[in-house]
Amino acid sequence: MGMVWAMNGKVIPAMKKDNIGKPLLSLKKGKTHILRWRNDTSFAHPIHLHGHAVHLISTDGEKLAEPLIMDTLLINSNQYVDVASSPTIPVIGRCIVTFSNMPQPA
Repeated sequence: MGMVWAMNGKVIPAMKKDNIGKPLLSLKKGKTHILRWRNDTSFAHPIHLHGHAVHLISTDGEKLAEPLIMDTLLINSNQYVDVASSPTIPVIGRCIVTFSNMPQPA
């Protein structure tokens, strides 16, 4: 059985060399975006937005007293986090959300 990843309730399709598909997410420079990242797997999972730090603002609905500025977040099994992102650099092409646990061949 393979692993699948989803964003906004949509399964992320496999990318092909000549067609990487449509963007799943668009963030505008200078605007603050609130994103919810949820881990519905049975293992902890690191995630980050290439080229951008995010402000961790809540974990499982519990607001932090002070947001934490982070590059990579480790989201525990069955946990969700809310982050704020305010891109300050232009994104040329595509900005990648990376799910950093990759299955390794035996």
